[in-house]
Amino acid sequence: MTGAREQTTPGGEEMARRLTVGVVGPGSRWERCRPAVEGPERVVDVRAIYDVSHRRATREAKRLHCEAARSLADLLEFPDLGAVAAGKPILCPAAVVASSFPSALCNTIRQRSLPTMAALATGIAPAVARLRVLLDKHLGPARSICCTKTTDRPETGASLLASTTLLSGIHLCRQLIGEAPETVHAAVPEGAGLVNLTFGFSGGRAARLTLTTGRRTPWRTVISAEKGSAEALLPRRLHWRDDGGRHALCLPRERAPVVLLRRFAQAVQAGGQPQPSLEDACRAYAWLEAARQSHATGRPVRFGCA
Repeated sequence: MTGAREQTTPGGEEMARRLTVGVVGPGSRWERCRPAVEGPERVVDVRAIYDVSHRRATREAKRLHCEAARSLADLLEFPDLGAVAAGKPILCPAAVVASSFPSALCNTIRQRSLPTMAALATGIAPAVARLRVLLDKHLGPARSICCTKTTDRPETGASLLASTTLLSGIHLCRQLIGEAPETVHAAVPEGAGLVNLTFGFSGGRAARLTLTTGRRTPWRTVISAEKGSAEALLPRRLHWRDDGGRHALCLPRERAPVVLLRRFAQAVQAGGQPQPSLEDACRAYAWLEAARQSHATGRPVRFGCA
């Protein structure tokens, strides 16, 4: 999604400021984003849509009363999307990064220094932000991390590993561990809808990420740290134990697509770098590529040597 100039509309005594945007790829998850671009929760104004299926782009453009772009290049140069900083900021779906990496789109983004936000759900989860503060100020560095999720798609382990579902979980591990792994090992039992990824870090620290098929559940993270432990059920529930005993926190409920677009718009309007960035997504993708190499060879690989 590309960001552009601000749209002002009357609203009470003040003028509400909204970002005009272009949408790239209104795919299967598009329905979840509709509250952020339509109705009372709308935080942006869509002016153009591009999709590999021009018919789909045209259909969505008609519904949103905007235009369908013929190509990504056309979208980036769309006349009704004003430039910000060195170019138009982009809200990029993780699937675009993975399917195109290292693509002309990613190279164009880097060359033009376009502020870019990757649509990684764990990067905006309120519980993750609080958990990072807990680790930094109270619990100390994480020694082990276990991240689990169940998807309701009836897929094999190999197809799960080939998908982009793991990117958000890998980004979650990156956020909490704060460095690249030394080794990566993927276990994908044949005939089971299961993937286990194990990342080894300096000092004997480790992170395990498990994705299974079944009844859908959100990302759950269990951490053992130097001065305590914590458990987070994303996006908003957090439990932890420290010298002061046991604690629990439940943060306010908000729609993830609305939060994502709101943060994107705020960062663009403030002239800052949206987070998580394109580079965050690319680093997560590098971890995933190493895991795929491990699966292909049947043994652990050293990160950076896959």
